[in-house]
Amino acid sequence: DFRGTGKLDLICGEFRDGFTFYENIGTRTAPVYAAGRALVSAGVPVIYVNIASHSEDGTTPGYPDFSTDKASFDTERAGVVAFANMIAQHQAKYDYQSDWNFLLGVQKYDAGDASTNGKNVLRYLSEDLGFAVDPHSHEKNGYNYADVAYLIKANGVEPSHVVGGFIASPADQSKLSYLSTLTHGSKYPTYEWKPEILWGGGTGNHVNESALWISGIWHPKSASSYAVDDPSAPLPVVGHYESGWNGLDQLLALQGEGKLTEGNIYTVTIMSDQPDFTDSYVSAFSAKLDEYADETAAGKIVWATIEETYDAWVDSYGSKASILPWSGTTTADSGPSAHSSTGGSSSGSSLPPKGGSSGSASGGSLLDPSVKANCGNGTCDKLEKTSGLCPTDCS
Repeated sequence: DFRGTGKLDLICGEFRDGFTFYENIGTRTAPVYAAGRALVSAGVPVIYVNIASHSEDGTTPGYPDFSTDKASFDTERAGVVAFANMIAQHQAKYDYQSDWNFLLGVQKYDAGDASTNGKNVLRYLSEDLGFAVDPHSHEKNGYNYADVAYLIKANGVEPSHVVGGFIASPADQSKLSYLSTLTHGSKYPTYEWKPEILWGGGTGNHVNESALWISGIWHPKSASSYAVDDPSAPLPVVGHYESGWNGLDQLLALQGEGKLTEGNIYTVTIMSDQPDFTDSYVSAFSAKLDEYADETAAGKIVWATIEETYDAWVDSYGSKASILPWSGTTTADSGPSAHSSTGGSSSGSSLPPKGGSSGSASGGSLLDPSVKANCGNGTCDKLEKTSGLCPTDCS
């Protein structure tokens, strides 16, 4: 009875000098054990790491209309399956976040195959791998967040109530108030879905948004006081920090220096873009996860979905607000911060080594020659949108 609740929990010792706690969420006589989580020594603040990816709508450069392009759908479906299987093999967690575009492709083409145990890709992610499927929406072509949630539901999966990216700044463009009142779809007005957890607050085109790179969970007071906690505010935000491996490395460094506060929750997201899921990308991502095996075994970091992170905040931290702004002492990973509802990529297709960098401190990648060459042609292509370095084309 580890928690003194009268129910028998399980604690397993490991050869790597760690302990895994399996909470009994059933009863004493009919136990049901939750997924294991590492136990850490008192005084070591844990860092919760979320792995997430975006699939954008059909208006985003580089994305086909999946409902009419089966070949592209099949290619990206295979990439999602490979990436998700790799995450599962590492016993990490994953938030799959999609706009309407790919979901329509699932609805039209995906009857399941051997690679997903005969299920469509969304059901496989949710039912077989235990991952989260979150709505992500640019709110274009008549689809709002509730409509995207409807499409997830129509594909046989219960959508989470996590908002997978939103405009948080500038204040006059913020979706904070709007999301707190959203209840029904626009295309599917009889479908009810309400946001419960916000994640991925950013700016349009991810330009000048480092002030939004926050680790922790809190209730934003207002659009103009985003980084101020107000417990009476309707929606909490799970912070993505500087999303990428550098953000995680910075938090680990602060943890090692004793600069994280005991009793506070710390969060960071490792972000990917669905078209990145090539064999080489999946292999490189797997190698990166291997680099954090010691920190994982020691319980210094916990891989969790966004909703699991929020639940831990409520259950283990008493919903105590925790707000750690990005210090600016590390450089951006290889592009902008986490996706907001404007799309883009925060990780790119290359993965810098642990502790390394491939970008600038402003949140944009180094000026790639192809960005420089195309900037000013009047077309906001995917690379320009991702890097945020050509506002002339992507304003």
